[in-house]
Amino acid sequence: MKSQVYLNGRFFNQAITGVQCFATEVTASIDRLVEQGNWPESVVFIPRSPSTVASTDRSSFRRLHLSQVGRLRGHLWEQAELPVASRCGILVNLGTLLQCCQDHARSLSSTMPEYLTRPSALASIRSRSR
Repeated sequence: MKSQVYLNGRFFNQAITGVQCFATEVTASIDRLVEQGNWPESVVFIPRSPSTVASTDRSSFRRLHLSQVGRLRGHLWEQAELPVASRCGILVNLGTLLQCCQDHARSLSSTMPEYLTRPSALASIRSRSR
């Protein structure tokens, strides 16, 4: 039996940085893989909020299903409601924190270099390399 795959779509309602660009591109690539039959059908969970509805272009994905879950927002949504919603499958986190309540054997997370999330960190790296 195939496991259901869920993607953490919290990045949809965040300001665009390198992390959100990365997450958007990987999500679009997963959508293409699903269409080609090389990735299982997947659901993108997004927090239920007016800003998410406004910023999410549902027509940009051909095969991924978007689902608004929970009532909370931000880290609290990610730590409390997202693990509950994804408990029956595998959760893919693209550039976010690990869930403290998630079964980490059933989740996949990516991490980003600090300079992608804070431009001031890049300046600090450059000054140290001189």
